[in-house]
Amino acid sequence: MNKKAIAAFLMLFVGIGTAQDYKFRKVSLDEVQETVYDKDSTANAVFLYKNRKSYYRIVSGVGINLITDVHERVKIYNKSGMEYATKEFSLYKDGGKRESLTGLKAYTYNEENGKLAETKLGKDGIFKSEYSENFNEFKFTMPQAKKGSVLEYKYTITSPYYQYIDEFVFQEDIPTKRVDASMSIYGIFGFGQIQKGFLPINPRTETLNDAASGFKVVKNHYTMTDVPALKKENYVSNIDNFRSAVKFELKSVSPPNGDTENFATTWENVSKSIYKSKSFKIQMEQEGYYKDDLEVILAEAPSEMDKMNAIFAFVKSKVKWNDKRGVYAKNLRKAYKDGVGNVADINLMLISMLRYAKIDASPVLVSTRQNGIPLFPTLQGFNYVVAAAKINNNRYLLDATSPYTTPGILPVRALNWQGRLIENEEVSNFLPLVPKKQALENITMNVTLSDDGTIEGKCREVYTNHNAMIVRSNYNSTNEEEYIEKLTERRDDLEISNFNISNNKELGKSLMETYEFYKEDVAETINDKLYFSPLFHMAVDENPFKSEKREYPIEFGYPWKDKFLVNVVIPDGYEIESIPEPVSVSLPQDIGKFRYNISNTGGMLRISAETSMNYPIIPAQFYPALKQFYKNLVEKHTERVVLKKI
Repeated sequence: MNKKAIAAFLMLFVGIGTAQDYKFRKVSLDEVQETVYDKDSTANAVFLYKNRKSYYRIVSGVGINLITDVHERVKIYNKSGMEYATKEFSLYKDGGKRESLTGLKAYTYNEENGKLAETKLGKDGIFKSEYSENFNEFKFTMPQAKKGSVLEYKYTITSPYYQYIDEFVFQEDIPTKRVDASMSIYGIFGFGQIQKGFLPINPRTETLNDAASGFKVVKNHYTMTDVPALKKENYVSNIDNFRSAVKFELKSVSPPNGDTENFATTWENVSKSIYKSKSFKIQMEQEGYYKDDLEVILAEAPSEMDKMNAIFAFVKSKVKWNDKRGVYAKNLRKAYKDGVGNVADINLMLISMLRYAKIDASPVLVSTRQNGIPLFPTLQGFNYVVAAAKINNNRYLLDATSPYTTPGILPVRALNWQGRLIENEEVSNFLPLVPKKQALENITMNVTLSDDGTIEGKCREVYTNHNAMIVRSNYNSTNEEEYIEKLTERRDDLEISNFNISNNKELGKSLMETYEFYKEDVAETINDKLYFSPLFHMAVDENPFKSEKREYPIEFGYPWKDKFLVNVVIPDGYEIESIPEPVSVSLPQDIGKFRYNISNTGGMLRISAETSMNYPIIPAQFYPALKQFYKNLVEKHTERVVLKKI
């Protein structure tokens, strides 16, 4: 054998000898000694290996069960990675049917005296509880987990709900070195598949014969290596919308000796099914329980707008939200009597009253931000409902679950791209949920600067639309002392006094706050010169967009405008040596604009800074421009005025 052949043989032998062993309880000392992930040094932890196998099994006397076997191995690099030492599950139940978790085996591996030490999970680390009527919670915490540990566990979940396949997730919040997965589906089932996220997922598919069931089986294999972490970014409503994964949706069942039953549907059919439900349409048709009370309200409301506003205010004051979501009402009459109900109770009641007042009103099905964006036409795609009222060809979205919403201003939780407007049993269409009205933050400050770097002054802050709704909610949900403490923190630890708020309950007006303030060490003294940022605590001093690139859109939630006007009286004995230059920066396609101007008039500086975003959602293609936009904004906001002694 020549030298090259020998070298190649030795390399192959060494490669085999050091290959990663993914068998359960085959953790190596090298894995425990690893201190950093070479492909992402910022990772607090990493999945060394993930394996999931889902398949069907016929159980005598029970029927078809969906079985999912899971094996995972996790490396903890530092204290922040310790969150992965606890694993939680929600197991669904309904009547006599329930999901179960069995076969749990788990071990923690650490280094002790240069050797591998193994600690087994005991019963004291396993916790079971009833989370709600339909969910049991199962949780376990790994023993002796610490910085440097490797955690390994496996378990099996058995579900009688064979038609619902949990999403196959390939991208986590931490990196994954390798993931193997497979989904084996009986040939009698027709499942649609949708991939989401931005990583390529290329399954390998084969068809097999299952001797136990007698069915053909379609098996999809998935393998991915060096999967990067899904990095959380600012201005993303739900990062899971962009997580690389595969979703399954049952479309048909073809029994061996029967006709095919199709479940494939459209958003029209989903809307029709929900609308026809006895917990939806019939609930809206009931009027008797509120009729007498509503007649009194309507007697003092001459126009349609007056009627809409009066009914909206009445429902908000009459029935409080119990924080429960869903598209189906429990019992509108009971909710009205008890003064509490879920979102469907409240907003279907609102629609019913609007229709009673001869106002064109319809339900709008919504998937909240937390629920994500539905990819399939499915009944589970929506978990919320709001009202839409049409007056003089203008449509107003209404949500009476919050006392501080106004027509056209939905709670932020409901601002999730688009909803499904159901005009009647046969007609439904998608409707944008994102608002068009800009939310204003208008701040005026009169500031006196002392030669010791201290400032004192007065401030007026005015808010409209979504900004007003958020501030009202924050103020009215706590006492004034706590609110001022939080305001102090937001305003860079100002000392605030003589605080006053106006229109915190008058929803039709702009909300206004006024206060006096004091702060030391705002200006820096160097060689008889004073240096300070003229926007003081209002300056944006950090760019919220730090990534080199971004693959998902920027979601502000609603259009907005910030206007700052600051008047600064400079101290006696000083004159202005230099001030920042005016600037105006625009984003492409009228997405947004930043303007900054400063002038000097007789010992007083006047600073005007205005930033506006005209769209609530900005496509990722504009991220480089937006990042540069904010870079320019931060530089100008933090640029300093220089005063010199006369």
